[in-house]
Amino acid sequence: METRMVSLMKIGTRLFLIAVTILMIIPSVFAQEDKPVYRLNDIVVIATKEPSPEQEVPASVSAFNSNEIKDAGIDLIGDAAEYVPDVNMVDFTERILSQPYFRGIGSGPNNPAVTTYIDGVPQLHGYSANIDFLDVGQIEFVRGAQGMLYGRNTVGGVIHILSRPPNLSSWEYSMEGEYGSYDLMRGKLRISGPLVQNKIGFSLA
Repeated sequence: METRMVSLMKIGTRLFLIAVTILMIIPSVFAQEDKPVYRLNDIVVIATKEPSPEQEVPASVSAFNSNEIKDAGIDLIGDAAEYVPDVNMVDFTERILSQPYFRGIGSGPNNPAVTTYIDGVPQLHGYSANIDFLDVGQIEFVRGAQGMLYGRNTVGGVIHILSRPPNLSSWEYSMEGEYGSYDLMRGKLRISGPLVQNKIGFSLA
């Protein structure tokens, strides 16, 4: 009789624990369904010479599209570098003397270890490392040696800038102006539109 009572008590205890576990799981399941799902922007990386989604590129790449550049108020390469891990833009007095360091690797302007490419064209002088953004559609920071794809001066990595493609459906324009201390004045103008609808476009910045 005592053995039977002990068995019933064990079964009751197990059922109680199962019920408590189920009651703890159910609210968490419904809570997960109510939470919004956040997804990263789909950016196609071009710097690896084989256009691929950023999440599938077999390299350490950080890319920003035109919308992200605008929302973050990025005007210089150095501004974008602040959002990239293992990248440091060192400023020596004038901005033209800024030098990028990827994973601690960098060098002087005459023999840079990180080279900037604009639409696939290398900017062979290091003074182009922290230039203003003008009509930029995407910027990619490729960290790590890229000698196999880009040759010399890429031991630290590559900064790859892509211009914004022209609008093929309608004409658009944008203007920006800035006035600062010591009579600093800067302006930007962009005009873009179709020459042949949906076929040939024109862009001036």
